[in-house]
Amino acid sequence: MAMILRMLRSTEWGQLLDFVSPSFFEVLSARALAGAARDLIASTRDAAGFRAAARGIADRLAARAMPVRLELDAGGAAASPALAPGRDARIARGQLVLRLYFEQILGADAALLDLRGARFAVRGDTLVWTPSRGFVRWDPAFVDAIRRMYRGFYAGDTAAFRTALADLHLDAAADLFLDHFGAGDQSAVRFEMAHFTRSFHAVFLRCREHGVRLHPDFVALGVYLAALYEHLEELDVPLDVRGAFAAAST
Repeated sequence: MAMILRMLRSTEWGQLLDFVSPSFFEVLSARALAGAARDLIASTRDAAGFRAAARGIADRLAARAMPVRLELDAGGAAASPALAPGRDARIARGQLVLRLYFEQILGADAALLDLRGARFAVRGDTLVWTPSRGFVRWDPAFVDAIRRMYRGFYAGDTAAFRTALADLHLDAAADLFLDHFGAGDQSAVRFEMAHFTRSFHAVFLRCREHGVRLHPDFVALGVYLAALYEHLEELDVPLDVRGAFAAAST
């Protein structure tokens, strides 16, 4: 286990491991965790695979008429990390990043994982995204269940939501996922890394108590979510998560 964590810490994503509950690494088999770590590390070195995944995402963003431009560079240099100056501008940026998260979950077979704030810059009316290498090609059954989980939750379809969680072997933690998503209409949500860590720590403890072993794609999903939370916490504004999901769903 220690060797696997050292492998992950050697990547671009090492700093995000501090926000991942230690119990997470106890609900994947050692073999699954090692395989997922190797895949993540390999993806940071696979220039051709990264560019192929990026082309697919860029095509989707263009087809969806999103004001987000994906730019790649050989050295992986970050875009300007400066935040937009006003509250309204930060909200607009946060909404686009949230929608980008859902677009890659709901409508693509791959995701570029780097949603950190330092990888985005605003140029005029366009949000420029310069992600560092690191991507996942989702297992079809896994991402199908994730999609059904989100759709069930936002549609208020409890049966569909719980069926999707069961397919992810997370049915024992259904109440904790409801707490994580939050009460109300999710139209003014503030993102905090501390909340992310606490919520998923509770989920993984519950999984451990029930002897659950999770799918290895949860490693990439965890990195993806941690990068999202890091960015949105920095923006420090309330965001309409339900609206972002609806925009990505149409």
